[in-house]
Amino acid sequence: MTPTSTNQTQGLSLDYWKYWTGQFISNLGNSFTIFGLPLLIFILTGSALQLGIATAISMVPTLLFGLIAGALIDRFDRRVILILSNLLQGVAIATIPLFNMLHLLTIGWIYIVMFLMSLGMAFFHAAQFSAIPALVSSDSLEAANARIQTSISVTTIGGPILAGLLISIIPITSLFFVDAMSFLVAILSLIMIKRSFNLDAASTEKLDIQAVIKDIRDGLIYAWKHQLLRGLFIMLMLSNFFFIIPQMQMLFFAEKALNLTPAQIGILFASEGVGVLIMTFCVKLINTRFTFRALILGSQIVEGVLLIIMSAWHQFWIAIFLWAAINALVVLINLNITSLEQRIVPNALLGRIASVEMVLSWCFMPLGMLAGGAAITATNHIDWVFSICGIALLSIPLPFFFTNFGRLTPPQKDTAEETEVSYNDPVVELSD
Repeated sequence: MTPTSTNQTQGLSLDYWKYWTGQFISNLGNSFTIFGLPLLIFILTGSALQLGIATAISMVPTLLFGLIAGALIDRFDRRVILILSNLLQGVAIATIPLFNMLHLLTIGWIYIVMFLMSLGMAFFHAAQFSAIPALVSSDSLEAANARIQTSISVTTIGGPILAGLLISIIPITSLFFVDAMSFLVAILSLIMIKRSFNLDAASTEKLDIQAVIKDIRDGLIYAWKHQLLRGLFIMLMLSNFFFIIPQMQMLFFAEKALNLTPAQIGILFASEGVGVLIMTFCVKLINTRFTFRALILGSQIVEGVLLIIMSAWHQFWIAIFLWAAINALVVLINLNITSLEQRIVPNALLGRIASVEMVLSWCFMPLGMLAGGAAITATNHIDWVFSICGIALLSIPLPFFFTNFGRLTPPQKDTAEETEVSYNDPVVELSD
């Protein structure tokens, strides 16, 4: 076997590693913002409800523009869209330290920044989802997605710890300069990649509002008529309503229920990355040992159980272990869903299916964040709210065991015909 064929078998090209490197640096900067922004809001307001409102606002752009983003990503150069989305996010986050120096920083402006960054992320996530199959071979999609998730988990581990140490010697708003510069590095890495990020030629059809509407409709029709995608999206919609509450209110839980110091909070946040990192190395072995039903449905049931235990057992080290395990299971589910979709969905539809998934799976998240913040404020018992979320999470998958979705088994690369229920549903007819 020649070196060239070996590389093709492995599927992770030099261009992929250029992309990965840029994203690793960007993810490190982003980990500062993920840690620092909720803390900044909490410092300014001291309110769990404000945390819920801020995060709910960050979901609005995906709901408003997600489907449009998917249609445009399937029509235009995905590399250009990735560059523009990085640029928008970098400029937006840089305004926080700038406005702070000018004494203009308010909670209202933070809401605007979160809106703009979320708009950029709506385009970025759908474009990245669609671009990865152009950078790697089909049988390396799991490895490629796992490597990206590894970079996120590594920076999630180190970022909060480093950020927690830095804010003891510099203003918290200075952390956001790091994130702004990391977006610039990501843009440079995208410019260095020579190959096309689109497997299919760009559409020559005239772009107007009717064409965009048609593209959106085709994506929705495909997702709805595809048995597997439909089941996945429904489950994600229901689950995200409840999981977003502990995810976004973990800082408040650490402060009020666990009584942690800032350094301990940094360790707790870092434990999320440890769990994810371990899972990215174990996912291939796990996939060979369990059915798709056990991976997707069973993992969420265990998530709910662990969340209930964490809400009742207020011990720092126990919380670290449980939060790491919960997030590891989330990643196990997401990696399997992402790789499966990239394999079974036509490349020309990837952007639209990614955006449909985002919009449908995130549509209840703003309501969940608002409901969670309001419930915590009204009861003053965040542990009760976390317990209710855990009960809901373990209950949602149960009905799916009795559907065709619940009888699916994992695909063997491109051999979906070996599954009990086909992963490649009959061709979905789209309107002209």
